[in-house]
Amino acid sequence: MFEGNNSGIYLGGMIRNYHVSEANRRAAVRAQANLAEWRDYAAELEGKLGWQENETKKANSEIAKANTMIAERDARIAALEAEVARLSRVAQNSQMEAEGRLAQFDAFAAQHPDSPLMADSGKRFKSGKIKTKARLIYEAAFDAHGQNKLGISNPADRRVD
Repeated sequence: MFEGNNSGIYLGGMIRNYHVSEANRRAAVRAQANLAEWRDYAAELEGKLGWQENETKKANSEIAKANTMIAERDARIAALEAEVARLSRVAQNSQMEAEGRLAQFDAFAAQHPDSPLMADSGKRFKSGKIKTKARLIYEAAFDAHGQNKLGISNPADRRVD
């Protein structure tokens, strides 16, 4: 079947085929090992990704809660600012009315210095200045309104005396 030199070629081919097969087998073993390493690495990354996704969900939940609290706080602040503006207008109106009443009183006192309302009541301010009978009427009305209408237990503490 083999003649002369052909047997050496056949044998050489067989040896080469063996070496190639062996190299292929070793490469296949290395590829299997590499594939196993890559699968382990992919599983590790998937685990990390799952943890990160979970942490992201937690963080997003906390952010949503914080945003809700901020929105509630902002609404409360806006309501308080509106109330401050309203109360500021009320206070300004009260101050303007008090100035108007004082101007009326001063005009009355200037025109009617002998009025019984301008007479000395016998009471004094802390400074020693006399309190007129008109001043006692003012104090009585101030105290009555503070106590009866506004529920202030001692309105006299708020009066200038």
